[in-house]
Amino acid sequence: MKTKTLAIVALLALTACGQNNKVTPERKAISFRAGVSQYVTKATDTAFENGDQISLFAGSPVGASNVKLTVDGTALVPEQTVYWGLEQTSATDFTAIYPYGSYSSASANLTVGLDQSDPVVFKASDFMKASVSAAPSDGAVVLPFKHAMSKLVVKITNNTVYEVEGVRLSDVYTTLTANGAADAATVSAYKGSNGFELIVAPQTSKPVLTVVTRAGDYVFEGSIEIAAGTKGTIELTMEDRPDPTPDPATFTFTVSDWGEGETFTFTPYEEGGEGGGEGGDDTGDETTVSVSFAEAEFSGSDECQHRFQRFCSF
Repeated sequence: MKTKTLAIVALLALTACGQNNKVTPERKAISFRAGVSQYVTKATDTAFENGDQISLFAGSPVGASNVKLTVDGTALVPEQTVYWGLEQTSATDFTAIYPYGSYSSASANLTVGLDQSDPVVFKASDFMKASVSAAPSDGAVVLPFKHAMSKLVVKITNNTVYEVEGVRLSDVYTTLTANGAADAATVSAYKGSNGFELIVAPQTSKPVLTVVTRAGDYVFEGSIEIAAGTKGTIELTMEDRPDPTPDPATFTFTVSDWGEGETFTFTPYEEGGEGGGEGGDDTGDETTVSVSFAEAEFSGSDECQHRFQRFCSF
């Protein structure tokens, strides 16, 4: 009996050793970094800066939802470790959004700030997104960030005695949704070293461009067609105009190095004033110029007549 008991104990010991020698699969942590060759600059910076934060989403089997990534040198460090699926070999879809926010999903609506004359608001309006499919065999997940919004630059040569106090764009779309642009509003421009700049949603719209001076507002109405990640530049010359024959004001469109595809149409008009009837909104004869940014360059100067001629032609 004693011999049988010892044999059973020995068998149990051998079984336990066999179980302890089993190899348990380990989940592999994922490392992240921003794309280099595809990377585009932010609104006011030339690159990501240490401490910048990004929202990360990942599909099955990784299953990450709005994990915060923090820029540290060339790496994007997750707030909590993100793992590949157990024994995963297939690819997972990753989406990242800059700057970090309380997004419900990777396709959440993105809305620019309205008072972009504040550099903090302007910078935060430059949403960037990265989407990539990657597998464990690919090594680090490289996120190729691109601008999700569109950028407008208004360069003004002011030959009047009055200082330009600001630029704003009205009736322009400010929200990017999964189905396109939405929420028309008025955006005040940021005054940068290269002129006045605005960030808006990619769109086809008919906004109103207003240049604010102490003497009054210079106003344009027209249409914009602009794609994500592209930039258009408006060069505007303002001249003093003695009554009753004012000198014409001019502006020139030039191609941006962000890419092609934008089309702008602007018609100058005077909002209100003498001789415009009771409502003051008769603009008189108008001149319209359409410019496709697929062309190398365009400039135009044509005189027009307005009953109240504060802003006449371009």
